[in-house]
Amino acid sequence: YDPQRSRFTVTFKFNSGSDNGPLRSVPQVGWFKEGDKFGTSWQVSPVLCGCVLPVKFPYWVLDTAEDYSHLMVGSNVGSSS
Repeated sequence: YDPQRSRFTVTFKFNSGSDNGPLRSVPQVGWFKEGDKFGTSWQVSPVLCGCVLPVKFPYWVLDTAEDYSHLMVGSNVGSSS
């Protein structure tokens, strides 16, 4: 967390194409959604070629490891509802 810029960095990792697909990662920058007293509503922007893209996708923290090394998040981006 960078308190001077009020943001944090995220490394989004996923398996491309299938559960056994190659591991990919996307650097991202995030902000806590204003007014969220628990810090579980985030807005996250992908970073491409060192530049933060001008979009903020909503995410909600659903679960965390005790040491905060891993998080499970959810989003309705791409949902039809």
